[in-house]
Amino acid sequence: MDKAKYIASIEHVDGTVKTIKEISIFCDPSTSPNVGDFIQAFKEQGMDMELKDYINMVFVPVDRASNDHVSIRIIRTFKDLTYHVNKRK
Repeated sequence: MDKAKYIASIEHVDGTVKTIKEISIFCDPSTSPNVGDFIQAFKEQGMDMELKDYINMVFVPVDRASNDHVSIRIIRTFKDLTYHVNKRK
């Protein structure tokens, strides 16, 4: 099945350090990334996150006591138009 690739710029707060990073998100070509796609992308990077603020797209760790991540905020998301999958037959 074909997947569309999106790039998301995120603000990652880890203790007292705030960094801007990019993550890749793959979803169905007919849709834009949804909350579940973001949570799956975080899990693939070893971060078990949940949505805290829908309006500002802020995610926090599910287990806050044993996690270094304080929060992740989605800044912007755009479709990667250079991404394509070659199909072999």
